[in-house]
Amino acid sequence: MLLFLIYGWLFGFPGERVKLSKEVKRYVEENYRLTPTDIQISFSIDGMDGASVTTKEWPFTFDVFIHRDKKKAWSDLYLESLTEYYLRGFVAEKLSSLIDADDIRVVLETRFSKNNSTITVKEINDNPLILLDNPNISYFCSIDDVKIGTERSYLIFNQIIRFFNPTSIYFRYFENDGKEKSVCIREEDFNKIKNKEDMMSVIK
Repeated sequence: MLLFLIYGWLFGFPGERVKLSKEVKRYVEENYRLTPTDIQISFSIDGMDGASVTTKEWPFTFDVFIHRDKKKAWSDLYLESLTEYYLRGFVAEKLSSLIDADDIRVVLETRFSKNNSTITVKEINDNPLILLDNPNISYFCSIDDVKIGTERSYLIFNQIIRFFNPTSIYFRYFENDGKEKSVCIREEDFNKIKNKEDMMSVIK
């Protein structure tokens, strides 16, 4: 019996996933008028569970947070995921001749305050360009499968800092020995880089 209770608390009791999925579906439909196509519930020991939600309207997933005892969804990361989606699209467009869009990530460094946000979902969808040069949005870019110090990496770096304002740029790639490497160029070092050779001197 004890093992059943422990298992149920960690992975969900019978029927609990169904109830929470229905609550998440209601929350997403009512708050954003979106159509969930897949809801993956995850449980937490502290009772603040979550769900990864995929919708008909967007190609990305976002998280919804659930209060397990109350069986109520109470917050989400839709605004953050939407912002990352648009910013990544802008970056991918500028780098289209240099790298595949699948090898680009844009990640927000802080969550928005839902009660005191300076930007809304409607404003973003109406005019995604308001995300550019917005002092309230802090993010970094991550580039996969491009080795730092090459001419290609410098061209990518130069395009990013020319059109965008990330706090840092990561390059992730595999060395010749098969080991994965991740290097970071931070904002305070952007102006020090004038050519591909300079990139190696500022990596963190």
